[in-house]
Amino acid sequence: MAPRVLIVERSTVALPLAESLRAAGARCFTATTRDEAVEVLLTSSGLDLVLVGSRVDLSDAHKVSHGIKGDGTPPLFDHEGGLELARLATLMLPTPRVFGLADVLTTVHDAHALGAMGVQALLDLPTNGAVVLKALERIERDSPPPVYALLARYVGHVSLLAFEREVRRALLLQALERSRGSRSGAARLLRTSRQMVQKVVNAEE
Repeated sequence: MAPRVLIVERSTVALPLAESLRAAGARCFTATTRDEAVEVLLTSSGLDLVLVGSRVDLSDAHKVSHGIKGDGTPPLFDHEGGLELARLATLMLPTPRVFGLADVLTTVHDAHALGAMGVQALLDLPTNGAVVLKALERIERDSPPPVYALLARYVGHVSLLAFEREVRRALLLQALERSRGSRSGAARLLRTSRQMVQKVVNAEE
């Protein structure tokens, strides 16, 4: 199945990259502002990858009340641009991969902020469809990162029973979205029985 990719960047970057991705077999959506990107995220289900540029324009409404640089763009991956979009993308179901696109040197602070928001790779511009899809394939093949650091933050704040219930629910929702609502498909993804999936679904209803 062709990967579905959303590119959030200036049109001078997004349009040629989208053309290159389509030539490589992907289905592409483009957005040049945060508002356009949010609309695509909320209306286009099943995105596999979101490419967030380092120079995402603010919506007109926010330009009035937030400081921006002299060229009309926010700082590199600041919370009013790329970081906010990256965070939103990681909340979608199913959750797409999120890569950053950077045409300037990324600082340690930027890299930390990107990782905290769920960005899994940073690609230098200029780039092309083949490079993007190869990076996506590599991420898909890699083993999931260790969960110990993430889990440590919950100790003392959430009971074991509540945490198990939330993890089970999150995995089930992701699996159901990826399998387009199929209980059997979700069971295969989770390597469990359809009866177990149905039991969790019934408990949620």
